Amino acid sequence: MRVSDSVKPIVFLLALLIVPPLEAHNRSQSFSTWSFENKKLDLVFTVKSREATRLQSIYELNVEDSITRHILETVKVAQGSGVCHLDKALKPEARVVSQANISVSVTFNCPLNLNSSMLDIEVGSFFGLIPSHTHYARILFNNSLPMEHLFTDSNRVWEFYLQNNHNNKLSSRTLLNFMSIGIKHILSGLDHIMFLLALLLMLPNLRGLICLVSGFTVGHSVSLCLATFGFVAPDSLRIEALIGFTIALASAESVGVRHNVMNQIALGSIVFLSLLMVILNFSAQEMTMSTISLFGLMIFSWNYLQLDDISEDRLSFRTAVCLVFGLVHGFGFATGLSELGLQSEGIWMPLLGFNLGVEIGQLLIVLFAWLFYILLRGYKLIYRASIEICSGVVCGAGVYWFVIRSLTPLVR
Repeated sequence: MRVSDSVKPIVFLLALLIVPPLEAHNRSQSFSTWSFENKKLDLVFTVKSREATRLQSIYELNVEDSITRHILETVKVAQGSGVCHLDKALKPEARVVSQANISVSVTFNCPLNLNSSMLDIEVGSFFGLIPSHTHYARILFNNSLPMEHLFTDSNRVWEFYLQNNHNNKLSSRTLLNFMSIGIKHILSGLDHIMFLLALLLMLPNLRGLICLVSGFTVGHSVSLCLATFGFVAPDSLRIEALIGFTIALASAESVGVRHNVMNQIALGSIVFLSLLMVILNFSAQEMTMSTISLFGLMIFSWNYLQLDDISEDRLSFRTAVCLVFGLVHGFGFATGLSELGLQSEGIWMPLLGFNLGVEIGQLLIVLFAWLFYILLRGYKLIYRASIEICSGVVCGAGVYWFVIRSLTPLVR
């Protein structure tokens, strides 16, 4: 029994319709840097601008005032039985630090010297709105190495002694901490997971999958290093939009190859990008993706799909393209790492740990996807239908994220 060729497009299109309810703004994250001196501590809380806009409907204030009020209500610091109160002389200040991020600076005064007492930091920001939200805190104290901690909805309080970290040397703790952050970063990033699934759909055999994943790994490792060391500073909003584009293009290509409709897929991509260009031109605000950027993607996707269709060594060609796609995703990984407030000195250990964590998470995703794929191959009807459904969902998710992120107004 086999799935009829006339039924496959219907299954694919129905799978596309599953996607719109997905949350486009996945990987909801915020970051903070804490600096301590005697009885005073300074907090810089950074969050994506799009996350901060969620608060406007709650507080009915502008973005800066809404995020400031939210941080003051949800971030608490205690020292033993005492509470660290806000410094009345220094008013909390919110400012737009980039097109993608907004930060709030707050100063607390504590009753005792910070070097000799236990501290409790409670971060409850955004968890009430988005239970899957994660918050990365980086603690800087004197000349000791920074500490890192991950706050989640079920883990909102961190209790620690600063003095225990005062004489720390570079150690496995730093490596393991950043490995943990890297693993959680990719496992909580639905778009990165979708792209790895798209790779499996592009070439569903083990040798081909290893080549594609290797190309992707080399690409994102290179761009992660370039961005972390400051050689390249890409716009994070455009990078997130491009990540959605890579997902849509890779999964659409897999459909074109399976059904021998690559020319139709190429023409469809031109029509889709042209419609998006028209929408941008009628918009009163400046959006994330510009007309010239969409025109460039139009040229790239057309040539990529046509060359892929006629390439004699399709595996080598796809591996090279996956390296390019990896460069895009690596800049996305770098955003999460850079927002932790890393300094250039001693950055190798955090960078190595974070990248290893990303690789471990990536291997786990590929392993489970491959095992599931192997199990399904024994049930031909279910297997074929599952491939079409998965292609539709992955392609639809990529298109949805690309459109939503491309049409996000720039914050100046």
